[in-house]
Amino acid sequence: MESSDDVPSGWVTYLPKAEYTITLLVFAWALLPVGFMVMLLLFGRYPEVRFPLSAATLGMLAFTYWTGLGQRQSAVREPKMLLAGAMLLIALTTLLLIEFLALEEWWWVSFAAVIGVVPMLFVAMSHLAACTSPGLQRACKVNTVISVDALPGWTVHTAVWRQGELGWKVNDDVLSVVYGSMVEDQPMLRFETFQTGSTLPDGAFSDVNWDKVLSASSDRTQEE
Repeated sequence: MESSDDVPSGWVTYLPKAEYTITLLVFAWALLPVGFMVMLLLFGRYPEVRFPLSAATLGMLAFTYWTGLGQRQSAVREPKMLLAGAMLLIALTTLLLIEFLALEEWWWVSFAAVIGVVPMLFVAMSHLAACTSPGLQRACKVNTVISVDALPGWTVHTAVWRQGELGWKVNDDVLSVVYGSMVEDQPMLRFETFQTGSTLPDGAFSDVNWDKVLSASSDRTQEE
């Protein structure tokens, strides 16, 4: 439980929900073709299966990445997830160039690129699953106006409440996000930071002026 001194007035803590079972399952199955790729890389046999095997492996690794992204709002902006995504793109580009430019003698480069995705993806997913620190939320109304001045240093996409990402900030390689979410049919304004632990991280939102975040709130007329 958080002490009253830790939680700004009017806000409550909550635990971000995530379910990584499918991510772990897909990742485990992806390691099987990775093992075959290592064997082909060592022995250099069966050239006819190199491209299908590497393409299938990369596809399973990409699916693992995609399932991980879906667990947390704005997870794609997390620095380790960005690196894993970049590795996937590099592996895909390398694979396509070697296949379609008929550079078969360089097949081992594409294998190395695909296999190299594994450790980066493992680190990214492990970190994402470990980011369990509580977030802060407050009930609001649809079309509530959020004060941009209360979020210094944040990249704010829109100052009007909507479902999904409203803004984000990366400080010392730690991602923080503000987004709108429906909780039991109640619009909520939520702040999350991608850090480990079971309590609010010290200084996670120290730059946020909690008294002014919703001070500019105004309800806009909604269409019938």
